[in-house]
Amino acid sequence: GLKRGIYRLKKVRQSQPEPVMPEPEQVGDTGFIGRGGEYAVMSELLFRGFNVSLMSVDKGVDVVAANDKGQYFHIQVKTANPKDGVYQFGVRRKSFDANHSGKTFYIFVLRKETRCDFIIMPNSQIANFVALGVIKGTDTLSLRVGYDSKTRKHTLNNGHDISIFVNRFGQIC
Repeated sequence: GLKRGIYRLKKVRQSQPEPVMPEPEQVGDTGFIGRGGEYAVMSELLFRGFNVSLMSVDKGVDVVAANDKGQYFHIQVKTANPKDGVYQFGVRRKSFDANHSGKTFYIFVLRKETRCDFIIMPNSQIANFVALGVIKGTDTLSLRVGYDSKTRKHTLNNGHDISIFVNRFGQIC
C-alpha cells in the first residue's frame, strides 16, 4: 500500500541537447583550396616517412619529398572541389614539359566535403595519356575526373578507368 507522506509526480529532467558545432562554409578562393591540397599531400607523405618541403616559388613543382634512401621526388599538386560530380584540373603544358623526369609525380586532390582522395600519377603516365589522346590541350592539359559510386571507379576524361592510381602513395618510393 501507500506509505504515509507526501506524494507528487516525479519531475522529469529535460535532457540537454547535444551542442551543435557549426561547420565552416566551404571556401571558394582557389588560393586556399590549392594550399590546403598541398598541405594534405605533405601530411600524407610525412605519415609515410618522407621528409617534405614546400617550394617557395611554384615553377611546376610544389613539394619536394625525400625518402630514407636519399632519393628526391618532385611533386606537383592540383586540388579541386567537385562541380556536378566532376573534378576539373588544368596542367600548364609549359611546366609539364619543363619538369619531365622519372622522379616527378602529379597528385590530384579530390576534395569531398570533409575528406580527400588522392590520385597519384607519375609524369610518364600523364605523358602516355597525352600521346594516346586521352588528355588534350595545347597550352593547358585538361583533366576531368569523375567518380561512379555504383561501380566505385574513378574515370579520366569520360571513360578511362584510373582507379589504380587512387590513394596509391606506394608508387613514390
